[in-house]
Amino acid sequence: MLAEVFTSNHLYDFREDHLPKWLRAALTNGNSAYNEGEERMALMRLYDALLPLIEALHIINEQNKLRAGSHHMPMHPDIAKYNAPKFLEEAEQNNPMIVVRRFCRQFSLVYLRRELHCFVHAAVAMQQNYPEHFSPSVALRVYDEVLALVEAAYVLSAEED
Repeated sequence: MLAEVFTSNHLYDFREDHLPKWLRAALTNGNSAYNEGEERMALMRLYDALLPLIEALHIINEQNKLRAGSHHMPMHPDIAKYNAPKFLEEAEQNNPMIVVRRFCRQFSLVYLRRELHCFVHAAVAMQQNYPEHFSPSVALRVYDEVLALVEAAYVLSAEED
């Protein structure tokens, strides 16, 4: 699952482009689940937890490629620089499962599925102008990818137990 998501996306794409635009679209939609302060706060807590989770899963994916002896071309140094973690401490980079386990303890999978559904619905149903290079179809694709990553986190966490 991780390899499929990270084959078509770089960590940089999620962190700097897809997720911020998705968040902006969801929060600026005047007709969404995020009109009230508490709902906005819940979304922001999830968003703030997703960023390090995605970085941790990216590291795990890279480690899996190395273990499998994958014959892929190494990342160009510029791309590697953009894909370097920004939200993980050194200990978390060395052991990304710390982040995965913490995320899975913080949020139930039932809650995440529901919140991500509300999140994508708010972005897709937006009536105003979308952020540049963002649209309902992009929101749906990113939703599918983030949901796959979140579910992979739960699988990895369960394997650790």
